[in-house]
Amino acid sequence: MFASLRTFLQTPEPGKIQAAQALRLIFAGVFFAQLLIAALLSVVMALLTNAQQASDLTSLILLGFIALQFPAAMGLATLLSRASGKTAAMSAVIALAIVLSSSGWFTAFAFLIGSRTLFIILMLMLTMAYYAFGVLFAGSYATKALEPPDQPTRVSKDVSSASDVTDDDAGR
Repeated sequence: MFASLRTFLQTPEPGKIQAAQALRLIFAGVFFAQLLIAALLSVVMALLTNAQQASDLTSLILLGFIALQFPAAMGLATLLSRASGKTAAMSAVIALAIVLSSSGWFTAFAFLIGSRTLFIILMLMLTMAYYAFGVLFAGSYATKALEPPDQPTRVSKDVSSASDVTDDDAGR
């Protein structure tokens, strides 16, 4: 399972299929790690606290926050993938997984505050849809991973330009 990730990281020019497999594995690992932590913490907190009944308005607000995760995740991943190369693609996929999996934290909170089952099911459905979209987009970042990394531009130090400053320019 991790062989595709190792191959992707160690190969100077991996194939598109190798890159897509590795990026999808990274996405799935980060996404499910977040969900696992949220679920475990939610169960522990539910055992330690008394059951409550949340208002529908609170549940709708949480559902709204979950709905906003998708455009936020896509915007962040797009910004991070502007550069090319493996590191840009991996950082975009990791950011995509972290932001999309935050819907699991909102769902855990809804469970803890006693939201109705309908709202929790809707939140879980959105979380599953975010996983599916994330896997698709993680594979699409494979083309970015295959491009050579951007080279930083070098700034030449022109020492003579520093001596061209006159006393009048320095006083302003």
